Amino acid sequence: MIGNLAYPVVLANLLQAMVGIIDIWMVSRLGTQATAAVGLSRQLIMVVLISIAGLAVGTRTMVAQFTGAKRPDMVSRVAAQSILATFFVSVAISLVGIGLGPSLLRLVGADAAIFALGVPYMQVFFALCIFMIFNFMFNAMLQGAGDMKTPLVIMVLINIIHVFFNYVFIYGVGPFPQMGVTGAALGTMTSRFVGTAIGLGVLFSGRFAVKLRPDRSFLPDWSLMWRILRIGIPVAGQNMVRTLASLGFLWVITSSAPAGFRRQANVAAYTVGIQAEAFSFMPALALSIVATTLVGQAQGAGDSREAERRGWVLGLIGATAMSLVGVILFVFAPQIIAIFNEAGDPLVTEVGIAYLRINAVVEPFLALSIVMRGALDGAGDTKPPLYYTILSQWLIRLPLSYGLVMILNTGISGAWYAMAFSTVIQGVLTTNRFRSNKWKFIRV
Repeated sequence: MIGNLAYPVVLANLLQAMVGIIDIWMVSRLGTQATAAVGLSRQLIMVVLISIAGLAVGTRTMVAQFTGAKRPDMVSRVAAQSILATFFVSVAISLVGIGLGPSLLRLVGADAAIFALGVPYMQVFFALCIFMIFNFMFNAMLQGAGDMKTPLVIMVLINIIHVFFNYVFIYGVGPFPQMGVTGAALGTMTSRFVGTAIGLGVLFSGRFAVKLRPDRSFLPDWSLMWRILRIGIPVAGQNMVRTLASLGFLWVITSSAPAGFRRQANVAAYTVGIQAEAFSFMPALALSIVATTLVGQAQGAGDSREAERRGWVLGLIGATAMSLVGVILFVFAPQIIAIFNEAGDPLVTEVGIAYLRINAVVEPFLALSIVMRGALDGAGDTKPPLYYTILSQWLIRLPLSYGLVMILNTGISGAWYAMAFSTVIQGVLTTNRFRSNKWKFIRV
């Protein structure tokens, strides 16, 4: 069962990571400044967009538990309320993102060149982000019901369109002008618009795991919406805390060297490292979604013992898979960085290799923090991971990276060591929470 559910999510996530890598590769051909601008802008975009992840987790958990309880009527109601909530939240996110985007770029220390490239990229992204957010939500609904293959098929179509339009808009093909960095954002959102149309067609077709009838009321059901949000808000808070901490971490990186060219190289290397490392995240992220679905369905059916067994099995698989990927990242770090460092900047190569090798060592702990959190999400136990994120990110990673880089002058590698240490702490704490079995007594 786990394999049948996991492999479509792994493939979908790998496809998504591959497209992200292709994006960085296309942009890297424009130079180090373009790479740094996209990397910095994407980090800031996630500060705003990540808040919707809580709603998606709440939806996935509720759909999973009602599916386990064999309540298709409630699955449909949850889907309708999630769509309604997503629309209003998306509009708010667009307004906030467009308004605050330039200020956030200045806040994290973007220089004039990165600012000029990053602002239009962010404005396009936020103006059309409703389509990306709807894609997240449709996937969460289907995955919670145990349908992992339909999101994979949709993702394949989206990614083909994504790569095509990115190429067209970045470099200018036919009647379309060359838009550079801004074209990368427009290509992404064009594909997500198509994905939204497909997702709505799937839900209203009545032929898939989640069915929305045309006569389904979309008037707010505040009680049900609150049940979704009660699960999702801590997850949104956790992701927001993590992403804001990443901004602080970015500030350390952008302030880590007196010379502007070295700061740009550090940001570009961090961008390339994160994108390359995304491959190692994919198995754990997929297994996290599967854990939410399987643990949630078992809890909905009233079988806590089976839910526990599923959580541990998935955690072990995740740690093993990411350990193997970690070995690959460590051994082939120079070759991986070279793929994304199209300009051949030696500083980006040096810093990027150090990033990959230091973080490759702690991949098993990253797997446990991701997969076991997914298991806790399935049970509705979403508050403890929020506390662990605050501890590991704000009380460990940020002070430690600042102290090592800015006070002890260890160089940018000090930030990578702080990042790795905080990952270990979060993995241990999250796994221990699942081991406590306190999640078995939570009712959603």
